[in-house]
Amino acid sequence: MKYTDKPINRIVVKVGTSSLVNDQGALDPRKQGCLAQQLAEVKRQGKDVILVTSGAIRAGMERLSMSERPKTIPDQQATAAVGQGALMQKYTELLSEYGVIPAQVLVTRDDFHNRLRYLNARNTLHTLIRFGCLPVVNENDTVATEEIRFG
Repeated sequence: MKYTDKPINRIVVKVGTSSLVNDQGALDPRKQGCLAQQLAEVKRQGKDVILVTSGAIRAGMERLSMSERPKTIPDQQATAAVGQGALMQKYTELLSEYGVIPAQVLVTRDDFHNRLRYLNARNTLHTLIRFGCLPVVNENDTVATEEIRFG
């Protein structure tokens, strides 16, 4: 890779579930708060930021008072459906403290293989960034199973 002096204007941050939980495996509001603060600071510096996050299943487990991760794909998908809203609600709450508006973008692998769907997703991301939002990207676990199976 060749080094250039070209400034970096867009940053994609990938956060796995393990980065969002405490030692007991529960979502840690302090870690999420620290992440929100750091993302807001990067935006304040004039950079475009996209957050790629995991954690919907874990958030769903907490809302459903589940102590163990569901074993079947349909149970995991349903748990993710419950948790995705909770995860976005927390990001919205934390980022709003810094005047940052998050925007949920759910994708599947198929969205990158189908040209029209890819262009639609890309155009949406570009528009959200133009609006000053912070896109929060996650896999749409209710219709896609690959990420659930392979992590």
